Amino acid sequence: MRFLVVLVIQVFMFSSLFGVVAKADSIFDGAGSLVAPDDDCFGCNRDYVRLHKHSGKGSTGVFQFKFDSESCQHVNIYSSSDLGIVSIKSKGWSGDSTTTAFKVKLNAYDKVSLLATNAWTTFAVTTDEPLKSKTATLVARCASKGSKIYIPKKYSIPKGHVDVESGYSWTGTGSLITQSSGYRSYGQTKDWAHTFETKKSLTSFQWYANSGCQQVVISKQGTNNNAYVPINSIFIKRWDDSNDKWKKQSCQSKLPCLVKNPYYGNGYYVLKILTNPHALDGGQIQVTCK
Repeated sequence: MRFLVVLVIQVFMFSSLFGVVAKADSIFDGAGSLVAPDDDCFGCNRDYVRLHKHSGKGSTGVFQFKFDSESCQHVNIYSSSDLGIVSIKSKGWSGDSTTTAFKVKLNAYDKVSLLATNAWTTFAVTTDEPLKSKTATLVARCASKGSKIYIPKKYSIPKGHVDVESGYSWTGTGSLITQSSGYRSYGQTKDWAHTFETKKSLTSFQWYANSGCQQVVISKQGTNNNAYVPINSIFIKRWDDSNDKWKKQSCQSKLPCLVKNPYYGNGYYVLKILTNPHALDGGQIQVTCK
């Protein structure tokens, strides 16, 4: 009987600390990319997402990164603030389901390393509770071959999907911001992101708007880009703006769709695209500078 009581207490402590019994909903805050790991710049070998405090809800930041056996063997994740318990889920770029999922406690500047699940990997970091501070900066940084791998105490959780935006699930992100010195098209002037083909999806892109990229074209996979596609909504905000600053963008009922920068100036922005089930053949969407 004593053993049973101790076991029940341990299960309760685990459930309370790591959110097994109850978990707050999350709000999507932004996206980052590490797509040119040989270069030392934002969007290349490191990137940030600004998290915001949400009443009664956790915060979610998402990233994509390119594995490189020398310069990006793994990614270190940390924050400038105490995030408490976070859930981290990762998968290959084109996968529908997460392949790695765990919870870990992240105090300010505590690091946790994430290994690649594919040549291109996407991952999401979600706080289990509302932030303690008004904002927090979530950092993902490539670590070179032989660098220390940070493995704090962590607990496996069901893989599942990353549910954000009231029933919309996230599965991929793209980037049009790479400041790489070398020429590369994907991640710089255009990029693909994977989204669910058979369920409601939130697909995100980060976008550096400058004189050569003040507007973008959103298109679907394949050559039949003029097919009618039920896009629910397209939103844009500055990369560090809070959730109430999203600006809804108009889009005709078929793709491709032209979206102009509503801020009329250089800067870093986040695009959020919501789609219904069966909106995109193959579950891929592209955004291209125009």
